[in-house]
Amino acid sequence: MADLTQEKLRLLDRLYNLRGDESIVTTSIQTRIDDIISSTDETERVKREQEGIKTDLESELNTFTKQATSFLEAFSKYDNDSFEALNAVDVNIELGSLVQKLQDEKPRHENQLNEKISDTEKIIEDKKVEIEKLNENKKEEEEKLQNAENVKVKLNNLLDDILVNENDSYNRGYIKKLLTELGVFNDDETSELEFLILFPEKGLSEYVNEYKDREDKFIPVFDRGENNIFAKDIVIEEDEEAEEPTEEVEETVEETEENNIIEEVEETEEPAIIEEEEEEIAPIIEEKEEDIITLYNEEPEESEMNPFEDKNIIEEVNEPEEVQQPEESELSKLLSELNIDESKLDDKTKEILSNTDESIIRKNDEHLRSIDFAKEDEPIRFDNYMYLADEELGNKITFLRSKGITDKTIKKEFLAGNIKYSVESLKNKFESLKTNNVEIKDNNINLLELDIAKYYENIDKLNKAGIELDEKESKIYKELLSTTDYIDANTEILKNYLIKIVRKNGKYAVDTLWNSPVELSTEIDQLLENDLERLIESNPEVLGKNVETVLKVINYCKENNIPVIDEDNQNTFYKYIYDYEEFRKLFKTAELKDLTSLKSNNDAIIEAMNNDLTKKIITSLDEVYNKENYEEINLDPTSNDKYNRLKDDVINTLKAEQVSGNIYKIHDELISKNKIERNAKYIIDVLAKDGESLEGLEKNILLIAALYNLRLPENDVKDIVNDYIGFIG
Repeated sequence: MADLTQEKLRLLDRLYNLRGDESIVTTSIQTRIDDIISSTDETERVKREQEGIKTDLESELNTFTKQATSFLEAFSKYDNDSFEALNAVDVNIELGSLVQKLQDEKPRHENQLNEKISDTEKIIEDKKVEIEKLNENKKEEEEKLQNAENVKVKLNNLLDDILVNENDSYNRGYIKKLLTELGVFNDDETSELEFLILFPEKGLSEYVNEYKDREDKFIPVFDRGENNIFAKDIVIEEDEEAEEPTEEVEETVEETEENNIIEEVEETEEPAIIEEEEEEIAPIIEEKEEDIITLYNEEPEESEMNPFEDKNIIEEVNEPEEVQQPEESELSKLLSELNIDESKLDDKTKEILSNTDESIIRKNDEHLRSIDFAKEDEPIRFDNYMYLADEELGNKITFLRSKGITDKTIKKEFLAGNIKYSVESLKNKFESLKTNNVEIKDNNINLLELDIAKYYENIDKLNKAGIELDEKESKIYKELLSTTDYIDANTEILKNYLIKIVRKNGKYAVDTLWNSPVELSTEIDQLLENDLERLIESNPEVLGKNVETVLKVINYCKENNIPVIDEDNQNTFYKYIYDYEEFRKLFKTAELKDLTSLKSNNDAIIEAMNNDLTKKIITSLDEVYNKENYEEINLDPTSNDKYNRLKDDVINTLKAEQVSGNIYKIHDELISKNKIERNAKYIIDVLAKDGESLEGLEKNILLIAALYNLRLPENDVKDIVNDYIGFIG
């Protein structure tokens, strides 16, 4: 490679690493931020634990003091002889000795408790200081990360402008200032890079071609026989004799030549991105061409050197050209030239392209090719919008790249029709989300559709329900909180079942709230009816899992004598019970059997009761449970009175035993209490609307309400129905 030694190649490798998503600078800072977050979580856990201990100690001290004081007030006037006569019946009470012992021990015991309380208070205060310091460190690192990202954008814009737009109006001072801001090159390396950037024909242009070729062949860029030091605070051991590096750092930088197309815009257009730069680093020409020639002993090609306002996106400004709309024959010729199959275009697409300037189509074809669009994808149209006809397409791509969005993701979003807004709207969306502490990155660009108003509305709803998410949890679940309409209904369901979704680490199992209200209550019922109330209490995150899979895993474990609960702690379930990935790691070849289907259970009820009314009731309940939310039921006074009497008389009517606040045992089967009451209400409503008399149907109504969706084998359902029908008869 002309003019490029191995040392220069490694230097450019390091520079190009700083352009991409895996920049050693930004990734090392992000690693430190992640470590700080982890330390903060652990410190907060210890603080909460000590606060609990302190509360318990204070309660113990308060109880002891009250009881000791009461005892002394009641018995201090007595001595050992006060009840001597009771010795005759072997009642030996030496109150004087007891009073004396308590008087002697009371101060010591109170002092011990107070010392323990003081110790916990000191730990709590120390942890508060530690958390405050960690938060300060996190803020500092986040500022460093933001600065590093800003400098990366400037570097990308500089190299794109030099290599793609062939703009030679940058001066040495600006380039040196920018390279210094990167913070990873010494003075000699900075001077070397200044030269290579100012005169790309001396090796940089050829390097870019080689770099792209290595990427296409999936060859690690840093595979040149020697490791480098990429950042001041990261030291990588070097082995001078080694031919291969001990670590390979995969480069994921954005493509330069093909991918970073700088758009041509008309003189009247706004720049794609306008960001204010510090005056001191603006690329205003302050040195004469002779100075550069003298410094490098090279003679650059003559060019007109003009300053420009936009420091980030340098756009080639042309005089407006007269727009010529191609006729269909001209369009056909153009599409053929671009290798686009016209036969696959519908009339509307052709109409749009026929009314688009040829230069825009050609330019957009290049832009789309730069993000690896296939030719068959290019004419995709979304209603009246298509990318080939988008005058702002290039600016959109440039803007998204400047925000760290990779070409692969940009292509994916374009193909999905998600980036149809104007550049200005796109910028406003990013800014609006950032103002609300939501930063769009490559892995969460789908959050462009985030509904900020709903997000804060749902946060408020959770707070009112007693669920206060911390900042980290709010960010993790921002997509859920900005889309779900179920917060009120689901928190009410959790309240009815007396379920708290606080996990063992003190965080909330927010995934639970993804489910629709019908799904959530049904899954709670399934767990309760399989004797898994303790699992919900200890691991509420199970409600965010596939409960059917959890039940299959438990059945498998029971059949194969695999423990479900820790023998030493009956409230601790093994993780593989509720985490299917963990189960598969341990039991790779396990075959899980299907559960009894809900439909076969409910069909068995109809067959066992053998009447049209039961079939009508089951059909109505199916309609209820096939919806996402429960319909509001307003019973008339008579029906409501009947409902209240029925739900309060389950024990007598069905000979039920109440096992817990959530569970009945009926005919040796566990049944969800809320399910019975909910189903009974719907059944009574159906019967009332059809004018059916409820007299004499009490047991039938409650029996159907209890057996519905129980997952029992057909014969078991029939046995239970027959037993109750016989009892009724």
